[in-house]
Amino acid sequence: MELFAPRRVTEMLGMEGSETLVRAFGTREIVAGITSLSVDKNAGLWARVGGDGLDAAALLSGLRPDNPKKGNIALALLMVGGIAMLLPGRAGHQAATSRAQRTAQALSEPQWLSQRAGERQERREAARLESHGRTIPGSGTDRNRRGKPGQ
Repeated sequence: MELFAPRRVTEMLGMEGSETLVRAFGTREIVAGITSLSVDKNAGLWARVGGDGLDAAALLSGLRPDNPKKGNIALALLMVGGIAMLLPGRAGHQAATSRAQRTAQALSEPQWLSQRAGERQERREAARLESHGRTIPGSGTDRNRRGKPGQ
């Protein structure tokens, strides 16, 4: 509504003349929403928290004694404040979940350890084949047999 009908919003709040600001806030909300749906949900949630602070500051500027629609602004402030109180908890939960996932990934088996296990397996296989008189070409186990007569 902020993006497509800013005049209606400003009239309801008694803040005529602030249509460009209201349209900019609408754009910011859409960008924050898209960011919330992206890979880094935490950034989008914190963008919404910051945006709610900007909304509250703009609404407070409309609480002038000569504004006949102060009641509407007070109601809008309550709504923005209620939503703003929910978002930091959600953003904090999201951040904790992301940290936990990164920690679990870091504590899982390191890549170098997996590589070393694969190398040990290859050496065992080469030794097994060599004990049966066979070799793996190019593995180094066939070098001992080169040039010996009868082989």
